[in-house]
Amino acid sequence: MSETLQTIMAEATGLSPSAISTSPRPPLDNQSNQLYGVRASNHYLIVKELLKPDELHDAPVREFRALELLASLDIAPQIVLFQPLTPLKLEQA
Repeated sequence: MSETLQTIMAEATGLSPSAISTSPRPPLDNQSNQLYGVRASNHYLIVKELLKPDELHDAPVREFRALELLASLDIAPQIVLFQPLTPLKLEQA
């Protein structure tokens, strides 16, 4: 897990990065993201890191809104933190 994601997890849980253990979850063949299992105190969390540059703007917001709509039904993961990372803008030379 990148240092940026470790910092975000520490902020989300209120714990120091050293108190959080993470492990990457094996990706499925068609998966375009990386999932991490995170243990923080007595909680088990899942962190999702999107890897395809063309998904960085729209996919996080769509997924966040979908999970918000399902929250009251208690059939999907509950959102602890939504932290979209601003992708780098590459300029053509």
